[in-house]
Amino acid sequence: RKVRVTGVVRDEANAISLPGIPVEVVGGETVYTDVDGRYVVELAPGSYELKATMDGYEPRAVKVEVVAGTRPADVNFGLSMARFAETVTVVAEAVI
Repeated sequence: RKVRVTGVVRDEANAISLPGIPVEVVGGETVYTDVDGRYVVELAPGSYELKATMDGYEPRAVKVEVVAGTRPADVNFGLSMARFAETVTVVAEAVI
């Protein structure tokens, strides 16, 4: 019998919920957050990894243990903006 796992995906910096974010059950299905940033996935008992990703944000993964007959606490994600590691060097010539 499957267990309902729910949660919210938010921008960690300003706590705004993020709609339309894919939440992947690693090795399984992908569901998307609704307009309030909430998602729902039905999982059989076992160990899972849920991963939320969005362009411009660091991906976040959470391990979930699903036990028959119990409802796990909400599995929420706080995504933080990606830190760009690129260095840009600007070179200009001075005309005198």
